[in-house]
Amino acid sequence: KPYNFIRKGSKRVLSKVPPALKAAHRAEEYLKGMVSPGTLFEEIGFNYIGLIDGHDISRLVEILENMKTLRGPKLLHMITQKGKGYIESENDPFGMHAMSKVEASPEAKFASSSADRNLKKAPTYSQVFGDWMCAVASKDPNLIGITPAMGEGSGMQKFAENFPERFHDVAIAEQHAVTFAAGLACEKSKPVVAIYSTFLQRAYDQLIHDVALQ
Repeated sequence: KPYNFIRKGSKRVLSKVPPALKAAHRAEEYLKGMVSPGTLFEEIGFNYIGLIDGHDISRLVEILENMKTLRGPKLLHMITQKGKGYIESENDPFGMHAMSKVEASPEAKFASSSADRNLKKAPTYSQVFGDWMCAVASKDPNLIGITPAMGEGSGMQKFAENFPERFHDVAIAEQHAVTFAAGLACEKSKPVVAIYSTFLQRAYDQLIHDVALQ
């Protein structure tokens, strides 16, 4: 609140002296650019507020209340940690990313684990896929692995560790993953793209035009 009050007051006073207002605006941009990543948003007209600890609830409530007084579009930039407060998730973020069934009570968990002791644990589909990738890649130097930030969940992480120069994580860009693979295939490479079906819908256009029709 104090910052916005001073900012509005200064703008009102300096508006009568255009050169001074322009200089003040440049100084503000320079100073904010040194400590805040929000300069881009400010340039396109947003009231940028950040960076904020997204786990500090009382502070967030206070900031959101203050934001109600601002005019125009507002952007609140928070930093959070996935699984914050749940120790198992904090210690193993990849393992807890896609969870399977969890027993409701310690007794049920013990009974379940006791019954499973005599059963051979079958590999997951992801493990089978990862093993297959490594087996084929060891014989075929043209095999290339591509995934949009799904290396661990898809089972391609093992391939990445064994063949790092042939593994490409294109981050959260399913469209690029598919088009990238199509381009490699045109150059006689053998790309394998690992994408969850949930997210493949983002690349339907590329799948039709860049893969099926090119």
